[in-house]
Amino acid sequence: MKKILFLAFDDFSSINGHLLMHLRKHFSNHEIDLVEIKEILKKNYLVLALAVVAVFTEYFFDFASGHKKWRAWRKHLYQTPFIARYFNRVVSQLLAKDNFSFVFQTQSLFDSGSSRMPNFIYTDHTNLNNLNYPHINPREYLGTEKYIQLERQVYNNATMLMVMSANMRDSLVTQYGVNPAKIKLVYAGSNTKISDAVDRNKYANKNILFVGKEWERKGGPLLVEAFAEVLKSIPNATLTILGCKPEVTVPNCNVVGDVSLEDVAAYYKKASLFCLPTKREPFGIVFIEAMLNRLAIVTNDMGATPELVRNNENGFLLNHDASEYAKTLVKLLSDPVLCEQFGERSYQMAIKTYTWDNVGSIISNAIKTIETR
Repeated sequence: MKKILFLAFDDFSSINGHLLMHLRKHFSNHEIDLVEIKEILKKNYLVLALAVVAVFTEYFFDFASGHKKWRAWRKHLYQTPFIARYFNRVVSQLLAKDNFSFVFQTQSLFDSGSSRMPNFIYTDHTNLNNLNYPHINPREYLGTEKYIQLERQVYNNATMLMVMSANMRDSLVTQYGVNPAKIKLVYAGSNTKISDAVDRNKYANKNILFVGKEWERKGGPLLVEAFAEVLKSIPNATLTILGCKPEVTVPNCNVVGDVSLEDVAAYYKKASLFCLPTKREPFGIVFIEAMLNRLAIVTNDMGATPELVRNNENGFLLNHDASEYAKTLVKLLSDPVLCEQFGERSYQMAIKTYTWDNVGSIISNAIKTIETR
């Protein structure tokens, strides 16, 4: 039987299960070997120790100057030439063990394209795209030039790059010099169960929903500041916070914390609108979840958000300004009919493009085109 090597670094945005299901569906005559690269690293204590040393060596001046935070060193652990080369060796050893029809990998932290075997990368980010976010310090996230050179090599060695957004396609072309012909826009789908039944009364609930694990990066503090102003005009408005547990002193805030994917759906069903003033967002599957749950969206105008939100059609794209957010939220919460209209447009936009069935079909057709050449 033919075989596919599925290389996953991590289950970023909980997408691996969806991708595996559709690869099995469209390549039913193939056996799929799933290898989680991060789990291999976790078992190699020596390499893990050296990787920690490499982080502080590689980014010493960024840590010392305050551009990167000492306490957040773990998020740079996989962003050094040392660990990139280690991952590349692991992948080379895996490829040498068997004869695969092709390699499918998620994220771009390692190079599976150095062999002659077709390899396909599905990703939502590039490192240099951090330069395109106006509300962050890019050096907090940027790798060193050596690391970016290795990343560039990953992209140029790939048979095809499959991206969630046109924003990411543009980054690959303009910032990495990748040939546009080898980039395929395949989108992403929702991780929560979508119900056809809609409680139309939810638009009068005056309930704002925030979903995000990284409170600071997702713009949580600005939203709370804006919400305090909203309460002056709409005292019975509520803010529901999912994914994290910040300390919030403003009244009418329900800080739920982390919940399972199954339970998230219930909160979307009760929300009047979705608000995420995120400062750095390569894509954001939570936007798709909100759209498929028929919610108006209020967010920052940056990254991939202009592809998901059309101003004054299914939501609003704003500058990162608390006063502007407060006025916009008051406008929507005061008008349940408008919330419902925007929510319905969100749903119609998303159901045509942002479903895993659609993503799976685009990916499989693209791979089959390469395979039959």
